[in-house]
Amino acid sequence: MVNSVLPAEAVGDRPLRILILTSEAPPVVSGVSMTVSMLQRSLAARGHVVDVVSRADFPRIIRNEIRVSAFGVFWPSFYKRLCDYDVVNVHGPVPSISEMFLALSRTVPNAARPSIVYTHHSDLAIPHLERWCSVYNRLSNGLAHLADRIVVSSDDYQQRLQRSSGTPVDVVPWAVDVRGRVAGRTDRSDGPLRVLFVGQLRSYKGLGVLLDAVANMTGVEVTIVGDGPLREEIEARARGDDLRHVRLRGRISDDELWKVYSDHDVIVLPSTTTAEAYGLVLVEGMSAGCVPVASDLPGVRGVAAPTGLVVARGRPDDLREALIRLRDNPAWQRSLSRASAARAAGMTVESMGERYEQIMRAAVTATSGRQAPLAVPAAWPDPERFLDELASTVGVKCASLSLLQRRPADPRAKVWRRGFSPMRVSAPVARYVADINEPVLINADEEIDPGLKTLLHRPEVTSAILVPIRHTRRTMSVVGLSTSDSQGPRLDYDHLHRALVALTPLDATGE
Repeated sequence: MVNSVLPAEAVGDRPLRILILTSEAPPVVSGVSMTVSMLQRSLAARGHVVDVVSRADFPRIIRNEIRVSAFGVFWPSFYKRLCDYDVVNVHGPVPSISEMFLALSRTVPNAARPSIVYTHHSDLAIPHLERWCSVYNRLSNGLAHLADRIVVSSDDYQQRLQRSSGTPVDVVPWAVDVRGRVAGRTDRSDGPLRVLFVGQLRSYKGLGVLLDAVANMTGVEVTIVGDGPLREEIEARARGDDLRHVRLRGRISDDELWKVYSDHDVIVLPSTTTAEAYGLVLVEGMSAGCVPVASDLPGVRGVAAPTGLVVARGRPDDLREALIRLRDNPAWQRSLSRASAARAAGMTVESMGERYEQIMRAAVTATSGRQAPLAVPAAWPDPERFLDELASTVGVKCASLSLLQRRPADPRAKVWRRGFSPMRVSAPVARYVADINEPVLINADEEIDPGLKTLLHRPEVTSAILVPIRHTRRTMSVVGLSTSDSQGPRLDYDHLHRALVALTPLDATGE
């Protein structure tokens, strides 16, 4: 019996190797970091290997809303890592990371480039740099279509990014990780309306709008949870006589936060720019029964509107009126509370992970379609038909086609197998055959080259044939046929001759 690694049989769809490239990841506390953490965990729970690289992994400069990463300087070393992955999920927009990656990804040879799924969180919006941001957003939206798939969290952003002839844009709402965290709810009776803000204390979050809206307002209690550059300014203002009903909690633990959600009636998000594009805290608050009240911003309104209130951004009077309506109508507020909790219950981490998995597999299929012409002889339109016909001609069930880069910098191969999704996997036997550029027969009766023998590790394979079939300046493809004790005869020189006869008229030398 011969131990062999190629061609390998897959059992169902094999796990993907996924790299998430993002601006922020734990332990950073932010909406982006939280969503990346949930996505990593949900994909890993589905059996995939998921690594995360963030801005913290590179030298960087951060000055308030201006954040610049040296990612581009490290591209040569980062480039070498790409061959280890089937999919790169890049999160943006981050001028010095996401757009830099999308642009530089075009320099990776087609055979070596992994599938790219771009997740667009929001448009860039920096105070006093609006004109520059507008130019950047147009450029960013164009670069997004260099990816194989685009994911957004709302219908609003799907409409903003979708193009008739561009990359498909999928909507996957961000989820909320409840996992038994919601505490018992204390519904309001005749007491004040309890309003909660949760988030970073930054200018675009609209804290000034909130404080203006509730100044001297009776029958309302306001709690602000979070930390950030504006904390001292907000604390100073909250000490005024007109805001004695406002309390700042600062940053608190997750367990405390979920208790706070359950102790409040309204979760408010008065953000003023498109830097806010979803509002994960709205969904968290809704899970605990809070009614969402949020600014009329793309993406944000889609979260709040169905079971809450949407107000004009930057308009304290409009926000004040919304809070008064909820304060003065307790029965209506409780009805919205129940509807919000029911709606949030369907926004699970599991469903989000499942949708991302589907999109990533579709991206892998699309990438493989572009790479297939480099591997398949010109007489066949696709690897699947080629493998089916060749396997039938030789009389075996297991067949694979491996596309390798001629440069050893990319040790992995794109491998197509009969009946399964193409994958990027280690293919040492195919690499060996490509290097010697000669057909190889492996069975128990034949002497095996010592160099090849060290690469054989699959005891269930009893015999195999591997033949180099197509090469260009940058790539080489190898077809593999194999049998096991339970599937097919032991392959010999007659089978090898049959395979070579079928392949000889189809050998093709490319560029």
